[in-house]
Amino acid sequence: MEIRYSDTDTRIYFHKVVGKIFKILPISEDFPETVDKYIRDLIGELHGNVGILTKVFDKVCLMTIIGHLNHLVETGCSAEDIKATVFECIRLAKILAGEDT
Repeated sequence: MEIRYSDTDTRIYFHKVVGKIFKILPISEDFPETVDKYIRDLIGELHGNVGILTKVFDKVCLMTIIGHLNHLVETGCSAEDIKATVFECIRLAKILAGEDT
């Protein structure tokens, strides 16, 4: 069964994703032993939602976010790299949320 969401629903969802991505920062500082699981769970959620996007540009943005998050898990980045990656992912998620960046 194919599920279609309105542009408004999609923007609301990605606005919430911004918060989920931002949450990586305090988790990585306060609970570093759980940050990889949190990021993997978020990657799974995002990957599962690629199909809701209809515009190629939006799919590319989402796949870029997934790639950046996967990089964090696979490489064990420094705190500085985590912060830079998180803010790049937030910038992309804001584009998907329809916010000016």
